[in-house]
Amino acid sequence: MSELIQHSDSIEWRFERQILRIDPWGEHSLRVRATCAPAFNDTLHALLPAPASTPHITAGAEQLTLRNGNIT
Repeated sequence: MSELIQHSDSIEWRFERQILRIDPWGEHSLRVRATCAPAFNDTLHALLPAPASTPHITAGAEQLTLRNGNIT
């Protein structure tokens, strides 16, 4: 089963036991993560904390679009 999930500032796609998540990361960038674990670990690892940004999420019939600055 495939599922698109809209969070307050990110989008997520779940398919079987896989998760793909896209988060805004800074002024004009996105962070893309994928896992087969039940949930994401929010450890930053080598990343610096993300500066504040205001993403815009648009919901279509079978799609979600995340725009953060100049990137979609």
